[in-house]
This record gives sequence, C-alpha cells and structure tokens, in this order.
Amino acid sequence: LEREWVTGRWQAMARTVKGMMKYRRALSIHLDAELPNLIQVERDIVLGLKFRCVAALQTYARYDEHVLSDVERLLVGYNGQGLAIAYIEERVVSHEEEIAELSQGETAVLSNAETKYFACLIDGGLREGSNSYFKKVPALSFKKAGETVTVQRHNRDRLAPTFEIELPGNPVYNGKADNQNASLIFTRGDVLNAIDMNQEGYMEEALKLPCLLREFAMPASSGPPPSIVGFKEHIFSSIGALGDFAASSERVFGTLVQRTMAYPLWSRCHYGHPDMLDKIDQMAQGGMSKGDKRLNLSEDIFAGMDAILRGRHIAYRDYIQVGKGRDMGVDSILGFFSKLSVGTADMTTTRQAFRMGQRLSLGRLLGFYYAHIGSYLGQLHYFHSSYLLISLAYLGAAAEGTQLLSAASATGALMDSMLGPIAILFIASSLLPLVFVLLAEEGWVSAISSPLRQLAHLSPVYFLVQSRVIGASFSREFSQGGGGYVATGRGLGIFHLPFHEIYVFLSEMCYYPAADYCLLLIAWPLAGPMKVGIFAAFFAWFNALSLLLGPSLFNPGCFHNPRRPFAQWCKLKFERRALTFEDDHSGVLSDVGTWLTWLLRAPPPDERSGATPRPNPKRSWEESFRKRIEDRRGVEWYSLVLPSKEALMAVPLLLITYKAMQPRGWEVWHMFILACPLPSLFVVSLLTPLLRWALLLRNRDNQGTLSDLSGPGCAVSPHGATGGPQRQTTSGARALNRARNAARVSRRLAAHLPRRRASARP
Repeated sequence: LEREWVTGRWQAMARTVKGMMKYRRALSIHLDAELPNLIQVERDIVLGLKFRCVAALQTYARYDEHVLSDVERLLVGYNGQGLAIAYIEERVVSHEEEIAELSQGETAVLSNAETKYFACLIDGGLREGSNSYFKKVPALSFKKAGETVTVQRHNRDRLAPTFEIELPGNPVYNGKADNQNASLIFTRGDVLNAIDMNQEGYMEEALKLPCLLREFAMPASSGPPPSIVGFKEHIFSSIGALGDFAASSERVFGTLVQRTMAYPLWSRCHYGHPDMLDKIDQMAQGGMSKGDKRLNLSEDIFAGMDAILRGRHIAYRDYIQVGKGRDMGVDSILGFFSKLSVGTADMTTTRQAFRMGQRLSLGRLLGFYYAHIGSYLGQLHYFHSSYLLISLAYLGAAAEGTQLLSAASATGALMDSMLGPIAILFIASSLLPLVFVLLAEEGWVSAISSPLRQLAHLSPVYFLVQSRVIGASFSREFSQGGGGYVATGRGLGIFHLPFHEIYVFLSEMCYYPAADYCLLLIAWPLAGPMKVGIFAAFFAWFNALSLLLGPSLFNPGCFHNPRRPFAQWCKLKFERRALTFEDDHSGVLSDVGTWLTWLLRAPPPDERSGATPRPNPKRSWEESFRKRIEDRRGVEWYSLVLPSKEALMAVPLLLITYKAMQPRGWEVWHMFILACPLPSLFVVSLLTPLLRWALLLRNRDNQGTLSDLSGPGCAVSPHGATGGPQRQTTSGARALNRARNAARVSRRLAAHLPRRRASARP
C-alpha cells in the first residue's frame, strides 16, 4: 500500500498505466448506459475490441527480479482488461538444446551462434497448465565477442510472450522512436493515443473519450478529417520555484500557443503530447516517429510534418485534458531545453522542413517558422543583440580614448536607447503569455498574482539562463553538430547539485559569456568615457550577473553554511579518491571546495590495465577537457572558419591597439604578433583536410606489419589460397597484401639503419 501511494504521487509508469486504464472503465460505463442488457461475457468482448493499452517496455527482457515482479503485479491487477506489455527480445535461434540445459547462474560460450530479434507481446493469455498462473521462461542475457556469443541464465524468470514477430534486424537505433514503432504492430483499432511515462489520466476526462473519437469523422472546412487531434494538459508538478516556472511555460505552450497554431495558422505539429493519431495515416507515413537518432532527435514532430505535407490537417480541442509532470531540477530543466534546441536545429536540415518551406502558403509558413525555428533563433538573437550593444559601446569608448575616432563614444547612446527596451521586451515576452492564459481560464486575480509571485522568485534571472542555454545549444548544433539525447530524469528538485557538475554543463553556455560581459563592463570605464544611463547599465550588469550567478542561485541549498571550516573541507575533499557528498554537501564554501578539488584532481588510472580510463567530465577538469576534445574530433574543418563574436571584435581592437601604441614606437609588424591567433586559425582550418588526407594515405601504407602474418588463416600458400575458392579470393589476397606491406616497411627500416662495414676475410 505504501508503494502504491508513492507511485500515485511520483512520475512513474504505474501511474500512467492506471490513468490510461480508466479509458476502459469509461467505455464500460457508456456501454452499460447504451446496452444495459448485455451479459458480462459479451461486454468483455466488445470492450476488448474497442480498447487495448500497450505498455512499450523496450528492455523488459533485461530487467532485474524486482522490476519483473512489479511488471507482473501490474499485469495481474489488470488481468483480462486489455493491458499488454510489448518489448524487443534478442534471442539465439541456434544451440537451443545447449541453452535449455543451462541451470540458474550458469554461463555458456557458443560459437557460430545465430541471433535474431523479435517484437514480443505479453497479454496474460499463456498459463501454466490448468492453474491460473502466468507462464514464465528463463531470463537470459547475451554478450557478443567476435564470432562467439556468451549466454548467461539469470536467477530469475520472466513472463512468456504470447505473440512474437521476427524483425529483420536490431531496430534499437533511437530508443523512443523504435519503441513506439515496434509496439505499433500490436495495437488494434483505427485511433492511437500516444502517451509518455510522465503523464496520467483522469476519470472525469475519460468519460469524454467518445466525443474525442468523433473528431476523426468530422472534416475541416472543404478538407479531409484531421490526422492528429491534440488537447490540453494539466501540469501537476508545479512544486518549488523552478517547478512553477516549468509548469507555467508548459501550460502556455499546451494551451495558447497550440490553439493558435492549430487555428488560424494551420501549422500545429505533433510534439510528444497526448495526441490522438489516425493509425492508418501513421502506418502509411512510416510509423509514429522517425528513427534516426541524430537527424530525428526530436522524433515526434515529424509525424505532424508528414501529415501536413500529405494534405492532412491537425486539430486541437480544449474540452479534454490529461495530467503531465515536468522536470523540477535546474540541471534536468536546462538539459531538456538543450535537447529541444539541438533537435530543432537538426529538424531544420531535414527534407520535411525543406518541402514545407516550398509548399506552404505564406501565412502557414510564417506560423510554422515562428513557432519552431524562429522561436529558438529569437533566444539566440537576444544574446547577440545585447552583446553587440555592449561591445560597440566599449569599442567606441576605447576608440575615443586612444584618439582613433573623435566622438566615437556616441555608441554608448545607442546602447542607452536600445538595451533597456530590449531587456524589458524579453521579460514581458516571458510573462505576458501566462497573463493571457490565466486571465482567460482563472480570472484577473490569478492573472496578476501568479506573474508577481514569479517575479518575486527572480523568474527573469532563470528565463535569461534558459534563453542562453537554448540559443547556445541551437547555435552549436548548427556549427559543430554532434548533438544527442540528453537524459533528464523526473525526480524532485530538492537535492543540492555540486557546482562542478553545473560548471561542466553550463561553462560554455553561461559562465564564459558572463565572463566576457564582466570584462567589457569593467574595462569600459578604463578605456574611455562611459556615456550611458543608469537604466541601460543596470540591465547590462543584470545580464552578466544572471548568467554568472543564476544557475547556482536556483540550486537547492546553495546558501547552506557547512559545519566544517573551508580549509578543512578542501583538505578532506582533496584526499578522497572520488567525489562523495555524504555530509555537508551543500553551501557556497562546499561548492568552492569541491570545484577546486575537481580542478586539481588527476584522473585515476584503470585498476585492471593501468591505462587512463574513459574520460568522465564530472571527475576532473582534465577529463572534462579530454571529453570535449573527443566530442569535437569529428567536427568538419570549415566550422573553424565560421565567424564568432571574438573574431569580429579582434579587428577593431587591433586597430585601437595600434593607434594607442604608435606613440611608443610600435610598428606594423608588432600588430602581427597580436594577430597571430587569427591567421594561424585560418591556416589550420585550411590545412586540416590536407592533414587528414595525408594521415589516411599513411595508414593505408602502414596497414600491414610483420606481426599480421602470424594470424590464423594468413599463411600465403604457393597458389595464393588457404582453402576453398572463396578463401582464395579473400584470405589469400589479404595475406599477400600484408606480405607486400611488411616487405615495404622492412625496406624502409633498412634504408635508415647504419650499414655494417664489410669484412676483409674471405
């Protein structure tokens, strides 16, 4: 009972399943009202044809005994009510007798084993003989190593699948998309309801299900019926300041924004919300989600884009809703928006976005742009505009101070007239949509009190940090790529996060730009006259301090005072081999101590091999730097020559420096010393393709060595074969190439070795 109580108040899967199973109860109530004379057997048959809840548990075959027992308990609780479990199973189809003879905990190594993948469904239909227990099978795990497969039987059993469909290969490429598409084949009916694990259903809303299903039979004005029908969400995770901010943003997007996008803009797509989808349309366009984990990182939106390109429309209704929980921690919320930004950047390069740009009318195209790509570009442009105004004011003051240009400090007037209004417009755009939503749904009292409460909780500081994370992630994905799925989690935001973990995540997005802001604002009065008002100066420092202190400000326990002195804390943390936070884990001094420890700690060697392990950015600064280098190793060369704000400021700063140092005897060649990073960066970017090409040729030349000839099947026979016609064309040719390469390497080595002097003896 305690676990069920906690599950009903946590963002757990059991809560979602229980909420979706209320649809069956609502349909049963409607059936009793319309056909009261049906017997129970006939009623169950009709409800089975109308409703099925498929819980897609992709890794069910690899769960431990605790999770398996929970899944079985959930299936027993809804036995015979339409609940089914879908998952993907890897299976060795050969050596069945050897696998069947394995006892619990035993391991077998199989050679030439054939593995296949199956989409399986458990609906509780298989029983153990005449009793009522579910049939179970042994839980196995497989590990491939070359041509051998290690099979291990665990000390647990799982439920046996009722239906199996062989798949052509391993479909697990993009987790959520493949999970949905693999379970799609086990659904029945014409309408699908996609639901995430952080959502739930309500009984009073489930009674409106027949009205929502009727929407698919009602065509739009002079058009076909909708392919997707969306509806509202009730956010139940507004706990704490960050939870309130995230819930308000989700409420605005799920009501006002989507309602406007559906009509009159006709540009709404599918966003992973609990939309109802036409199953025939989804099967015709290749499934509910696209499966490329790089290009289709935001996999849900492509269902709506394909529907629009096929001439269908997407409707939105306000009369029904489901519950939804959002992230509540600073790291999970910002990680979620970073993932959305990267997914949107990848979405703009797809053929669906290109075709929509060609085929949509101007009104629908503008609606699609400003609700998707333009929204993320606007977050990026706010940072660029504020940075541009501050840097121009600094350059003008420096140019006038060095007498390079007279009256150049007038650029401060540009900042004085524009920075303040831009900042106020940014804050208003973050709060006014919430005011309109609350005014329409709850009245003017809530419309005034809720934004004021958020302002008291420093919501502009948080929204500025969030805007910078969105813009930086969007820009970095466009210039460098390499984005991927970010696991955010749905836990309560009540635990303190160590500062070095926040620093690893937000250093390039927030802390480095904040340092640039602070340097410009501090060096400004030293460079020349500062002709700017208090209003603009306040918002300039507000931007800098928000990016610098905002992430730590919303970290729980950031002002907690540790019981130990700071020096003792640093000594204790530095002596530990791993960062552990059992006690006194929050507070300013604690964060400074752990951050210094993170900076100074060397990466520990691997205990088994002694080599340097895979870099973990949260363990030390050195490993964080190595991880960053590895991530950027696959960046294309032309991304290095893309203009940046630092490179654009370098040219006027060089001119100002030359003018200031000219009375002290500096010549033009002195400027080349300061300008070395720019031409060297340009030359490196141009030489990178040539270096890669040279390394590729070198690897091809030195591919074979003398040690390669000792491998199995590599002996060169007089006929150039080691057995069989197929072997003659593969292994024999490879061995011959290795021998030639080895001879070439030995000749090169002999050319560099000192020649031995010939002996005079006969």
